[in-house]
Amino acid sequence: MLRKWRCVICGDEIIEGQRFTVLRDGFVHLECLFEKLVKEGRLSQDIAALMDAVEVLNYLIVRIKEAKRLASSREVIDMLEAVRIDAEKHAAQISSLLERMAGLGGERG
Repeated sequence: MLRKWRCVICGDEIIEGQRFTVLRDGFVHLECLFEKLVKEGRLSQDIAALMDAVEVLNYLIVRIKEAKRLASSREVIDMLEAVRIDAEKHAAQISSLLERMAGLGGERG
């Protein structure tokens, strides 16, 4: 069963596997965040790099979850789970830095 959330910028549904990140205010589509930052003139090269990195990590997380479903041995399942946890930790750290650098504390829309 796929998990679902609401984007804090557009209000539309986010389905697990879509391009999104998590900020202090909640979940946000990467497209919505990108458009917001462009519109507000806050899209620096560093912020673009962080957005790219979080997108890559999110793709890794989705693929690792898929690989874990295919795995049959406990050793492989445990290794994939450890990699997923590390990737989620790094994605959260990058999202936090992105949020701070873009000045996105507690605002909507």
